[in-house]
Amino acid sequence: MRKIIDGIAIASGIGVLAIVGGGAYGYFWFQGNKDALMDKAIQQVTKSIKLPGLSSPALPTAAPPTLPGFRR
Repeated sequence: MRKIIDGIAIASGIGVLAIVGGGAYGYFWFQGNKDALMDKAIQQVTKSIKLPGLSSPALPTAAPPTLPGFRR
């Protein structure tokens, strides 16, 4: 019975070490690649958003036409 309990304890310790090691590896990998990941995400977002062309003025230069029934 003692050998079974020791085996479970060793397996549990290995599992905890694997979780902590994987978390540390992921954290340090992200910290090293943060700028590259942000640049890639910004490029994908800006590609998916349609921005208006700058060939015309940004603000309207004339008043909109009035409706026929609402003249003063």
